[in-house]
Amino acid sequence: MVLAVGEAGPRESGGAQSPVRNPEQPALYRGAHLQAQGRAARLKDTHTPSRMYLLTPRMTCRTPLVALCVLLTSACRVTWAEAQPLSPAEPPAVRAEMLPNGLRLIVKEDHSLPLAALELWVRSGTGSEAEGQHGALHLLEHLAFKKRAGSAARPDEVIENLGATLEAATSKDWVRFHTTVPAAAVDAALRILAEVASPPAIEAADLDRERAVIAQEMVRTLSEPLDALLLRLASEAMTGPYARPSVGTPQD
Repeated sequence: MVLAVGEAGPRESGGAQSPVRNPEQPALYRGAHLQAQGRAARLKDTHTPSRMYLLTPRMTCRTPLVALCVLLTSACRVTWAEAQPLSPAEPPAVRAEMLPNGLRLIVKEDHSLPLAALELWVRSGTGSEAEGQHGALHLLEHLAFKKRAGSAARPDEVIENLGATLEAATSKDWVRFHTTVPAAAVDAALRILAEVASPPAIEAADLDRERAVIAQEMVRTLSEPLDALLLRLASEAMTGPYARPSVGTPQD
């Protein structure tokens, strides 16, 4: 009994019957079939067991592919192992100093990437707003993105030309402006942050436009269940400006 494996899959045949072949196969395949038959006949003449296995070219072609996949997998494992980072170095030291103008400078050098993260923190938030001024600080944060007298573009537009973005946020105790720029653009980005800290050229149209933007922010904040829950919790647990939302209210 011979188990023949052909293009149609494994099948059992009797005696000396040859494997199934497609007459339209290329000559290379037909030649391989004939060679396989010859090997089977020689094995049978030397009193081999009655069960033999004949491999067609379709199956023998898979063997190098499997071996190649194993080699590639092993190579990838070696490459990945070699690419693993070494033990982390000591964290960079933090340097802090007070400038003559009262600005506190904090620097942490890290040259692992060619980037610079710059932040400007104002130590005053909506918690310091007096009665009747609630929402004013958040409005000023929006107006900080406006052009200054003598400037050709807004600060955020200049930052975008450096390949970055300028972001801002207002909280109970601080206002934050931050950006991440290429290391080569640090000087230009610092000048932009210094401009943000200076008074903008405010016009009546700017005030109306930013009030409308803030009103949309209020709607989005109140439509978020978690934000609405936190605002309700603050109003119940705190008093004064801390009990009110930093974004302001429609009445403000």
